[in-house]
Amino acid sequence: MPDVAPLHIVSGKGGTGKTTVALALALMLRRTGEVLVCEVESRHGLSEAAGLTRVEVGEERRVSIAGQDLRMLSVDPRHALRDYLASHPELLDPTADDAVAEALLGMSEDVAGRYQALRDAASQYGVHVAYRPQLLQILAAQFAAAEPEEQQRLLDGRQADLLDPLVRQALAQNADDDPAAVVALSLLELADNHDHLLGDVFSALAHPDQLPDLLSAVAEGDNVGALGAAAMAAAGTAHTASEYATALFFAAAAAAADGNQDEARQLASQAVETDPTDQSNWIAQLARIGSRHPEVLDLIPHLLTLSQDRAVMGAGDSGDAASQRQGAR
Repeated sequence: MPDVAPLHIVSGKGGTGKTTVALALALMLRRTGEVLVCEVESRHGLSEAAGLTRVEVGEERRVSIAGQDLRMLSVDPRHALRDYLASHPELLDPTADDAVAEALLGMSEDVAGRYQALRDAASQYGVHVAYRPQLLQILAAQFAAAEPEEQQRLLDGRQADLLDPLVRQALAQNADDDPAAVVALSLLELADNHDHLLGDVFSALAHPDQLPDLLSAVAEGDNVGALGAAAMAAAGTAHTASEYATALFFAAAAAAADGNQDEARQLASQAVETDPTDQSNWIAQLARIGSRHPEVLDLIPHLLTLSQDRAVMGAGDSGDAASQRQGAR
């Protein structure tokens, strides 16, 4: 191995030990001089392997590992290509068409087509405008997959980007199949229209035992929209049937207060089906909420009907069991 190695590339298939080898190589090379460890897959594997909080895309951090001082940098290929095109406008000039087409020959038709479309858009509208939709989709996926603490950090630093309609559009496309997308959409609704509640909601998501009290306090206030968003965030992060049912009940109350009675009854029925043990509590809660939002009072007869139906079913089951015992005699 030469004394000076300006660039080492560690690549290969997943699971072959790239991260381990890259970190070990960096620590060894550090003995001879400064080392910058650069991760280009956006998986944050090097950060995790080193026991560090993740190094975010575009962030450079100096860290100490095993007594060695290293610089670490995370690079996203899409961000890097955007920045490269921005700093080399000659690649967007028509005189570069043949060279670009030749460079794309080894790629599939689909991938090559996407690069050409990006280049065309960058030529017409500018590099940053052309790449923004793609980068916002990445941000949407990152926000949905993050833990609450990380989501709060992202909102603190990139709220304007996260509130872009393209982010919500990307999340909405997955909302039917992905609870994390529903939670992310709910948090963005709170950030956009009920920012004063966001800190309390994040705190409650980290401590689920706080959620019923928080949702109750919001329900008895003036802001129905905040209740719906907070309840859906709670439903998407629920760990037990009781937590999920409670979140659905408050989502039902929010829908009723907003005039969506059919949706409210459907959510209330789901809540009872999930966990019926709090049904009498919910009726009392609706009576309190109803003093400020009388529309929710229509849910009380619905919950009573559900309770009676369950009681009739229970009596029927008991009667069948008694008949079976009598027949056995």
